[in-house]
Amino acid sequence: MGTLFIAHGWPKLSNLAGNIRLWQSLHLPLPAVLGPAQAVVEFFGGTVLLAGLGTRLISFLLAVNVLGAILVVDIHNGTIIGLEWLALWVSLGLVGSGAGSWSLDELLRSRSAPSGPGAVILFDGVCNLCNAWVNFIIDRDQSETFSFGAQQSAGGRAMLETLHLTGQDLAGIILVAGGRVYTDSTAILEICRRLPRPWQYVALLRVIPRPVRDAAYHWVTRRRYKWFGKSAACRVPTAQLRRRFLA
Repeated sequence: MGTLFIAHGWPKLSNLAGNIRLWQSLHLPLPAVLGPAQAVVEFFGGTVLLAGLGTRLISFLLAVNVLGAILVVDIHNGTIIGLEWLALWVSLGLVGSGAGSWSLDELLRSRSAPSGPGAVILFDGVCNLCNAWVNFIIDRDQSETFSFGAQQSAGGRAMLETLHLTGQDLAGIILVAGGRVYTDSTAILEICRRLPRPWQYVALLRVIPRPVRDAAYHWVTRRRYKWFGKSAACRVPTAQLRRRFLA
């Protein structure tokens, strides 16, 4: 995909005057600014994307760029299927999935991640909805990627104190993985990304701006006790699962 954007952007970058005239012929706003900006985004965005650096951000910018081309050119010309549509969907997919294992993003992440246990899900141990979500994950996590800890347990409280998490951060689910802490809707989507297919595809919802996602998440979490009930004590894992829970 990066190669495609490089090949698409280089002719525009090498002939900025021609690209500006094209924008003028299409009666688009600010041709002297947006024409060169489009060339820069496509060429340098494709280069950075090829290296796998800042994949989600670059893919989002490229998706916006392609969407603009579709709205201005393809739909105007009546084109329903074209290369731009494929580029749009692939770019949106990269926004959701992130870079591959050989990318600079993953290399930088692996170098910055401290040693320690794998992915840990900290959940509200008295929330029936959260407990149902933990059961859902356990049933599908055949590779045992995740460990779990109730936020009210001794191990959970110690981890929260180490991570300096308090207040709003404790509303529902927290994921600690790869040296990073994920909260709110992003925690849910990152958990889905680590589950087998088809649940991985839920992570594509990361294309939705985080404030919108988190608003929906908080709307549910504020009502979780009212809608789903509350337990008098934290769940007690079975003997078979106890090794996957923080003490």
